[in-house]
This record gives sequence, structure tokens and C-alpha cells, in this order.
Amino acid sequence: MRTTNYDLLIVGAGVSGLVTAKHALQAGLSVLIIEASSKVGGVWAFDPDKPGGVMYSTRINVSKYNYAFAGFPFPEEVSDFPDHREVLAYIEAYTIEYAINKHIVFNTEVTRLEQSNSGNWIVNGRSSPGNSEQCWTAHSVAIASGHHRTPLWPKVPGLENFKGRVLHSSQYKGNQYCFPVADKSALIIGFGNSGVDVACDIAAKAASVVISTRSGAWVLPNYIFGYPADLYAARVLKWLPWQWTSNAYEKAIIAATGNPVRWGLRPAHKALRSHPTVGGRLISLLQSKQIRIAGGVQRVTEYGVVFDDGSTYKADMLIFCTGYRIDFPFLSDKIRDVVFGATDNQVNLYMNMFSPQIGASLAFIGLVQPDTGGLLPVSEMQARWLVNLHQKRVKLPSSKVMQQRINKDMEYRRKRYVNSPRHTIQCNTIAYNDEVAAWIDSSALRYRSPKFLFRLIFGTGGVDQWTNHRTKDIDQRIQNVPVPAAMKGLGWFVLSAGLMITVTGLTLIVSFIV
Repeated sequence: MRTTNYDLLIVGAGVSGLVTAKHALQAGLSVLIIEASSKVGGVWAFDPDKPGGVMYSTRINVSKYNYAFAGFPFPEEVSDFPDHREVLAYIEAYTIEYAINKHIVFNTEVTRLEQSNSGNWIVNGRSSPGNSEQCWTAHSVAIASGHHRTPLWPKVPGLENFKGRVLHSSQYKGNQYCFPVADKSALIIGFGNSGVDVACDIAAKAASVVISTRSGAWVLPNYIFGYPADLYAARVLKWLPWQWTSNAYEKAIIAATGNPVRWGLRPAHKALRSHPTVGGRLISLLQSKQIRIAGGVQRVTEYGVVFDDGSTYKADMLIFCTGYRIDFPFLSDKIRDVVFGATDNQVNLYMNMFSPQIGASLAFIGLVQPDTGGLLPVSEMQARWLVNLHQKRVKLPSSKVMQQRINKDMEYRRKRYVNSPRHTIQCNTIAYNDEVAAWIDSSALRYRSPKFLFRLIFGTGGVDQWTNHRTKDIDQRIQNVPVPAAMKGLGWFVLSAGLMITVTGLTLIVSFIV
């Protein structure tokens, strides 16, 4: 068994692990990434023979402006919503550009992580083929292996009696993989983004597709008034009460696609009380009746299901699109006890990164679910924060203050979002990154011209806005992020109203003095 010591050991070579390695290497740290598969990319590395990851037809549902590495834009010819092949090629190019590959150990699964009495971390792994054991030590560890590992299966009465196929969305790789779907009847259980993606993909060949949901959903189209939907998630909206923003989103969705009740979606909550479901194709398939919506499943029979309203559906297959359980099986019991809460997917981590009991030497990168915008810019900001902590440029608050913040965030999520395991790690990309940027002295809004402030307040600003070193290239990339016409109109309205109020106030003051 070989033992080697590093400044930072990273678990996982997906986007979160790679961006962490890039910033750590640039800071001069010794780095090792341990990756269980044979390639970089994490969930974006399509493999029809292994569960998890993307399916064949997957595209990102956040535009390339808000899902990218800072300083490394997608090629110009790539569409607003790249497919998984384009995303993987982009990730591989980033890995080569920053010479990250030579710091990765592939085909090695982490089997044990524990902290020694000296404070260093001991990491055990098993390589394949051959099952050879390895051991490393590190001053700090970043767990960046994602939270889409262990399928979450709900308990449904009678499921054990079903004669057809039963699988989780993690096992579904496309309508040309897994098993024949032509002329079959499929029931999709769950109405998040994976449920929409599976339903739309299987509808191309299946005879009948039904999505089962108890709470319905507000479904965002990919484009609203000609612009990617995520470009409307501007900073100004984060400064308003979320109820106001939710009302605005609902009106925009109705204007773009019609009333969701008309298509059977029947959302039982406000639009922003749940993680956004993006599905431009779904609306057209509902309109053409290639997919229909049903209520919750009361029980499963041998050849189908009975819904809550008593109606039935004969199905050849049940596909559970019910998310994942946050699980890191390599953690020691001691670490697991302080990291995880008592309920499904509850984590006891400050800013979803650090345990108050452990401190800055163990970080979880990418253990968030952004409600708008992509994961990648959040992971990058977390990586920069971790490197700054390692270099002792900043420090964490006391364990008491961190725990107070954890409790406050849990209470906020409880009040803000529908009770669901997928909302326990929810965050807002811009709000989260703005907070971390302030701690590491990299504010997006500081020292900006009025022209740039307008774009950053009434647009999303893209992934380069938090970059420390501002250059003409970075400024140009920020300007390349489109600001929807509706948001420009809102901006000019706000400025005009502010100017009118100011002039009126000055006029009243002058008249009073005179």
C-alpha cells in the first residue's frame, strides 16, 4: 500500500472537482484528484452501460452564459443550451488548458475517509482492475463527487407485485438503450427536471406516456420572449420579496405557454416555491397529447397503477424520477454523524460547505441545488473560498456562528420551499456568490461603471463577474451576456421613476425654502 501526502485531495473529477483543482494548482498547492471512472466530466460523461449521469438526449437546462468556467467560455458556435457531448468536450478542453489531467488518479474509488489525531486526513482507495489498495494523506480534503449517486425510491404500496419493468431515472439512458420502448405504455413518477427529460425522450417511441405528480409544477420554457429563461433571474429580483418575483415569473410563464391548468399541470404552489422545472418540449407534447398528466399513485397493481382519484392506468413500465439521497459511503461514522441531519437529505453544513465541528480542512464542493443559474459558478466560488482559507487569507466564523447560520438557512428553506428532499440544499446562485465574493474581496459590483452596473443589476452578468483580475477580455465576456429586452425595460423604468422621485423631492424642498 502506497502512501503520499498532499496539500489538497479532491474526491471526484466532475466540474466541481476540476474547478477546485484549477484554483488550487494556480495557488501553488500540491493536488491530487481521485476519480472512480476512467474519464473526467462526472455526470456529463455519458455511459449507456452504467447507472447515473446524463442520458443520450440530455442538454443543459441553463444557458451557456450561466453554466461555464470563469475565463473559459463555450465556443461561440455552440448553441445557448449545449448537449452533453458539447459539454463534455468543453470540460475536457478545460482540463487540458489548465494541465489538470496529470493530477488525476482514474479508476479508483475512495473507500474510507477519516481524520487522524494530528488533524491530517487519511484517504483510502481501491483501484480497478486489480482491486489494489492505496492510501493518501492530505492537509485538506474537498469532496466534489456530487449528490446524484444513490437513487431515492419512494414507498409505493403494491410495487412488488408489478409484472412490468421498474427502474429509476438514473438507469434510463435513452429510448434506444436499456430495453425496447416502442409501442409500450410508460408511467413517469416524479415531475422534476429528470422526469420531464425522461418523459419527452420516451414519448418519441412509446405508445402512451403519463407523468404522475401530486403537486403539479410550473414548467418554464427554455426561452421566454426570445431569450433563455435563466437570463431573467437578474440580481435586482433577488433584492425583492420572493413572492413578488414569483408572481412575475408566473405571469411570464402564462404569457409564453398559456395557463398551466389548461395542460393539466395544476401547480399546487407558487412558481418559486419549488425548484424550477424547465421543459420547452414538454408543453408541445402536452398540447399534442403525446404526454398527459395524472395525479399521485395510490397503489401499484400487477399490470398498472391506481391513482389517488381512483382512476387507473395500464403500464408496461414504471420509471421513478424521484431524485437522489445525499450519500457519501466512504465517510467514517463520526464524520457522517456531524454532517447529516435527521431527515432525508438534510445536511448540517455552513454555506453547504463546512461542518462547524470539523472546520475548513474538510469542504463539500457543489453540494448545492441552485434555484436559478447553474451549479458550476457556485462550485467555482466555493473553490476560490477554500483556497483562500488554505492560504489563511480569510478564516471561517466561530463554530457557534456557523451553526446559527445553518439553523437560519434551514428555517428559511422550510418556509420558502415546498417540503421535499430536493429542497434541502437549495440556494440562489447570485446571492450565494455575492456573499462569498464579499468575504474573499471579489465583489461583482465594486468599482463598476454605470453601464456595467446596469447589466449586472438588471441582467445575470454571467460567470465572469466575480473574477478578481478585471481585463478587457473579461469585461467583453460580461457584455456578451444578453440582457432580455423586458429586463432592460424594467431597468429604464426604475431609473426613470427614481429620477422623477428625486426631481420631485428637490422641487418640494426648494419650494419650501423659498
